[in-house]
Amino acid sequence: MRPIGATIASCTILAGAGVAALLLVAHAEKQSISATDAPMPPEVLQNLQQVYELVKIPRIVEFVAEERYRKQPFQGAPLDRIYSRHFKKVMGTVTEHEKMLAFGWVDPNAEDFWQLGFFEQREYLENHPTPEGRGWLSPSHNPVWNIVHLYRHFCEKNGRAPETTWELIRDRKCGEMLITGEALDQPERYLSYISPVTGKLLEFTHEELSPGNMWITVVDKKTIEQAINESGSEWYVPGADGELLSMREFEGTLYYYRVYGYEGIIRTGMLSITDYGIDIG
Repeated sequence: MRPIGATIASCTILAGAGVAALLLVAHAEKQSISATDAPMPPEVLQNLQQVYELVKIPRIVEFVAEERYRKQPFQGAPLDRIYSRHFKKVMGTVTEHEKMLAFGWVDPNAEDFWQLGFFEQREYLENHPTPEGRGWLSPSHNPVWNIVHLYRHFCEKNGRAPETTWELIRDRKCGEMLITGEALDQPERYLSYISPVTGKLLEFTHEELSPGNMWITVVDKKTIEQAINESGSEWYVPGADGELLSMREFEGTLYYYRVYGYEGIIRTGMLSITDYGIDIG
């Protein structure tokens, strides 16, 4: 099967130097995370534990990320040399579940759907509007990208960094279903937030190696300058009209993330938010 190009849904962007400044202050003041910072109610935790027991994570799958990402999973360079230089980068020897976490994966029941062309896919969805008719709820799952985007939405809305994955999903449909217990009827909904390595919600606060989890931070101007100077070359991102824009001129909010496997990091990347677009790698 041909690899599937990752797509990012369009959304309202609230970004800029002001938002970035607020977030950096929040990161600077943030203390170590404890279970009491943003606790999950006991009854919700019980529902989540049942979801973990019900959900089934396959082993042999097609991956969502394009081949270029799979061949070069460390898209966070040159920030890798600043934030992740003390971690071993692991390629080639990772397990199937590590690859699923790093690159996202196609629901095995939806493989035929991905063989269709764009317009055929649209027609299929119109003719099969319910999961019962399709045999699957979501055609693919990409926990890393989902968590990164939920993280930035939370930051933009609250002016601070989130502390737990529950805090990210609590006010969304998947959080509501955990509260009401409806999640037990659709456990596969949570595959888009569950790490295939741990079988639990993907966590994003781990500054040290935590197999199957990740770490996200907001990048400040000083760190960008340091990265450019240490690399010895310019660093570019897409501009308003598609032109290449030097990061020295970047105005917006930049997020960096790294993903952990069993022996080191298996993926790094960045999410840049500006007034004219979103770019993730």
